[in-house]
Amino acid sequence: MPQILTELAIRAAKPPTKGTTTLWDSAIRNLGLRINHGGAKSFIVLIASGRRKTIGRYPLISLAEARTEAKRILAEKTLGRDTPPSITVDDALVLFLADAEKRTKTRTTRDYTRLLRRHLAKLFRSSLADVSTRDVAHIQDRLRDTPSEAAHALVAIKLFFNWCVRRGYVAINPCARLTAAKSAPRDRVLNDAELRLVYEQALTFPFPFGVIVRLLILTGQRRSEIGLLRWEWIDEEMVVFTKRIVRDKEDERASVSMLKTYHVFNVEQIEGLPDHIDDTDKMVIEPIEAAERFIAATKADIRLGGSKACYVPSHDFVALPPKDAFKNATNFYAIALHELGHWAGNEKRLNRDLTNRFGTRAYAAEELIAELNAAFLCAHLGIEGELRHAGYIEDWISLLRDDKRAIFTASSKASQAANHLRSYSEKIEDHV
Repeated sequence: MPQILTELAIRAAKPPTKGTTTLWDSAIRNLGLRINHGGAKSFIVLIASGRRKTIGRYPLISLAEARTEAKRILAEKTLGRDTPPSITVDDALVLFLADAEKRTKTRTTRDYTRLLRRHLAKLFRSSLADVSTRDVAHIQDRLRDTPSEAAHALVAIKLFFNWCVRRGYVAINPCARLTAAKSAPRDRVLNDAELRLVYEQALTFPFPFGVIVRLLILTGQRRSEIGLLRWEWIDEEMVVFTKRIVRDKEDERASVSMLKTYHVFNVEQIEGLPDHIDDTDKMVIEPIEAAERFIAATKADIRLGGSKACYVPSHDFVALPPKDAFKNATNFYAIALHELGHWAGNEKRLNRDLTNRFGTRAYAAEELIAELNAAFLCAHLGIEGELRHAGYIEDWISLLRDDKRAIFTASSKASQAANHLRSYSEKIEDHV
């Protein structure tokens, strides 16, 4: 039976032993306080038969604020302007990432995807309006031993909820008042001997990561500056880095370029380096004829150059670094076969769409399929390839842990891709 809700009555309300219960407010028709067995309390408003809208969690939303919001919602319903019910975190995240992909850089979208999928996973089925400050604070608490990850996660979550507020999915950002914990200052830096060990170890890493680490040590630049380094910035004696900075001048802010130069030396000009560093001969990759014929038979558009291996679905081509950028031939062909696994899934070929099966984890599943495809084809061609996507292993483990049948689906899709790629060679052989 409806009763006049008060702050005192709300605080004193006991949760049910199981399920949920609702206390209806007699002051505002159709306004209720929903309490679950865990003790969480949320204001709701009934706007149609069997259809309710969540206003927000108590005490983040006060009784007075809930009544004001309920009046607005009911008025819009009367005028025919009511908005659809709040969507789940998972559905909102899919829309946010799709929008971010159009507006931000690929790497930024990839970072958002990793941070939000990983740290909001337990809230995916929750309504956006039911996510509280406490829920986000719990995420921060779990990351207290990794302050950098906690700070990046909070930034991504705040951006996500700000976007949801602008789209009208929620009224307020539940983490607007949260701040990231300050990272402890470093108490030491690497000494010369330790830097030398890191440099020598970086020599064993494949392109581009080993090269990036060595250049970081030699130049003292930021990772992004080295990662974006261009040949035109380098002449015979120095490297010129350019950076955009903002300066205030006569009450106006202007963005200007700042140049920083660093002298560079050839290995022959440096004394005291270990003998194995003085090997300046360029890596020569001996082609594997069977793999060359196999790849050529697909007639895929493969472009050599740059520093990143990837498949570009919008233009349907595979990009690979030049062969001499790889530490050996098997590494080159294993990566080429991995990218061809993505190429085979294009809508013009196998039309592989994983969103219905894996939802927000479709990206991790796609990478797993491409890697299994590469493993199948390496075995078929007698190539001893290596697992190259170490950065995805954690996402794969999470996917396989949560979805026991994911490995069977991924293996089936990978087998389809491998058979599709093999069919090009079989067709050529049939015509010989």
